[in-house]
Amino acid sequence: NTPSMASAKASLDVRFSLLLDRRPEFRGVKIVAGKGGELTLSGRVPDATARRMAVALVRMEPGVRKVTNQLSVATAEESGSE
Repeated sequence: NTPSMASAKASLDVRFSLLLDRRPEFRGVKIVAGKGGELTLSGRVPDATARRMAVALVRMEPGVRKVTNQLSVATAEESGSE
């Protein structure tokens, strides 16, 4: 009995929003639920470490079978302009 992707996605949305309070580098991450336990991450993160962390956090969610990482890393000029 695995959780549905809708509930896994809802759980991830809640966790990511809570995480954003402490980790603003994930603010640009979007999660799209596919079929059969597949999730796609898209958006921008400030560095490769944040990119790896986002994927690792999503993979730990029950019901997630595959994560497609489409996150892009912001360049130094972009991240320094805030």
